[in-house]
Amino acid sequence: MTATAARALLAELLAATPPPPAPGTDANDVVETAARFVAARERPFASLRALMERDPALLVGDADSARLVAELRERDAGWSAAMKQARVQLSERMASVRRAQRPRGGIRHGR
Repeated sequence: MTATAARALLAELLAATPPPPAPGTDANDVVETAARFVAARERPFASLRALMERDPALLVGDADSARLVAELRERDAGWSAAMKQARVQLSERMASVRRAQRPRGGIRHGR
């Protein structure tokens, strides 16, 4: 494969990776969207990994590839932050459910 094929795979990865969600997006929506795009990226990632293993310097000095990689890194960083926030939201929800399920007023014996 050529550098052109590698750039095409990078472009495919970028196309499969939506911009990160806006702050405050519901955690369930974040997780659902992330699961979909991670699955969509599996094949191009595997193809690109195989290509780069054969020729690690294939894209060195290629400005178009560098631009695509920079955009992927930016989106991935945004998604990482969104997933961290989703984890916090889900943890808070779980803690609220546990608090709501606790018995109130202590333990009563024999009544």
